[in-house]
Amino acid sequence: TGLFWASKDNGGDIDWAGATSYCQSLGSGWALPTIEELHAIYLPEGEVGQSCIGELTCKLTPLISVTGLTPWSQDANGPSEAWYLYLADGEKYAYDATDTHGRRALCVRR
Repeated sequence: TGLFWASKDNGGDIDWAGATSYCQSLGSGWALPTIEELHAIYLPEGEVGQSCIGELTCKLTPLISVTGLTPWSQDANGPSEAWYLYLADGEKYAYDATDTHGRRALCVRR
């Protein structure tokens, strides 16, 4: 992807503003990825991925440890929503930016 990815997500439920702040707290150059950057680390069908919640599989490299299926992107969808990627199927969804349930911060450095 040409980016340096954090080796793990933030480890717990977080809203979009909190995810943005979390990445910035890691230091200079750290930020949430774009939805396209998140999709670039999604493994296509047939690839193994990693177990992440119950019996669900997060389809991304096991080199990045995740504790949830839905990392936020930096991309807003209007004034009150933001995009996240569902790591079980590779689809992007826009959702209320104040929602925390299952949402994570998976940061990149450019």
